Amino acid sequence: MTKDPLDNIRIAINDLDRELLKLLADRRDLVRQVAEVKTKHGIALRDKTRENQLLSKLIRLGREEQLDSHYILDIFHRVIDDSLQVQQAYLQERVTDVDFGDIKVAHLGDEGSYSYLASEKHFATSANTILHLSCDDFAETMATVVDG
Repeated sequence: MTKDPLDNIRIAINDLDRELLKLLADRRDLVRQVAEVKTKHGIALRDKTRENQLLSKLIRLGREEQLDSHYILDIFHRVIDDSLQVQQAYLQERVTDVDFGDIKVAHLGDEGSYSYLASEKHFATSANTILHLSCDDFAETMATVVDG
């Protein structure tokens, strides 16, 4: 049996992807710390000047690595948006001071369906566990919501 010539390259890419995920998780932890400090000191969540300075710096650093500026902007706009969502979620938790426990979400279709992915995106920054309740049709979805 012939070994796929891409195997070693794909393994290396998968390793880098795992590292990227770890770095993104570490970044989120730091963002939560930022949210804590901002909340404690009454600092606004969004700092457009800082964001613009950061993006300019990242574009410059990206160019040094032969990366297209649009590519860098696409990635880091999403990273910044996620950071803001994490900070907003942190602030909301402090304002309401309520722990709702696990979040139950009834959705049409199984894991991977549009509804499932939408619920994952909507609750992405929540510290709560999402309990997915997959339903086969709209009527079942509504009944599940009503029944809790």
